[in-house]
Amino acid sequence: MAYYRQVYTTFWTDSKVEDDFTPEDKYFYLYLLTNVHTNLCGCYEISKKQMSNDTGYTVDVIERLLSRMIDMHGVIRYSEQTKEVLLLNWHKYNWSKSDKLLKGAAKEIEHIKSLDFQKTLLILLAQYGYDIDTVSIGYAYPMDTSVTVTVTDTGTNPVNNDFETFWNEYPKKVGKKDAKKSFDKALKSVKAETMIRAVIAQKKSGQWLRENGRYIPNPATWLNQGRWDDEIQPVESKPKYKTAPSEEHSYDMDALRRRAKE
Repeated sequence: MAYYRQVYTTFWTDSKVEDDFTPEDKYFYLYLLTNVHTNLCGCYEISKKQMSNDTGYTVDVIERLLSRMIDMHGVIRYSEQTKEVLLLNWHKYNWSKSDKLLKGAAKEIEHIKSLDFQKTLLILLAQYGYDIDTVSIGYAYPMDTSVTVTVTDTGTNPVNNDFETFWNEYPKKVGKKDAKKSFDKALKSVKAETMIRAVIAQKKSGQWLRENGRYIPNPATWLNQGRWDDEIQPVESKPKYKTAPSEEHSYDMDALRRRAKE
């Protein structure tokens, strides 16, 4: 059991938190980050009833908040079967290259019941330099984004997992049901990996970054229009000056020197 958890002050200035989180979202997410069940690896077992007892919310409210954290904000995943929460950005703020830390995380990962969650965290450990055998760990997508990838688990539907990966990567989370239908339709002509890699690349483009994401299409629209083939627009560099210096700000150095002598 942890005696304390760190919450960075940048939590309050993060654009996603400021723009998208309601006060209730902020409280619930902070609870998920700091409650007594949290551990070193960022994946822990907790039931909805336990969350209800801890926060004072009803189970119905807990289910609604979990859905918002998963579908709208994309910051956690929750397994109904194993009653485990996976905090997708935990490693960014709580892991380092320390062998002692990574060894401790590895021991905790061994006890995770969800094979999907366990594989995801093992891949992260390998990327932090921890010496584990990753040959038997199946994963298809790079983990260089703010959201952890979904790893296909034994006995699950890989199409659904591919869509969840796409959904987690896509920065504008609206119309999930329509997006799922469009995604399944698109799979008839393009690989899931192609679409996911395109999203990863395009969300760093000039168009998608402009005006806080104002020009990002809805995910279903992006899929229906085959936008994975779009050319990436580079981020426009800001000019050093908004306008050229005006004539009134240019000076005659000889005149200034004469005035200084007077």
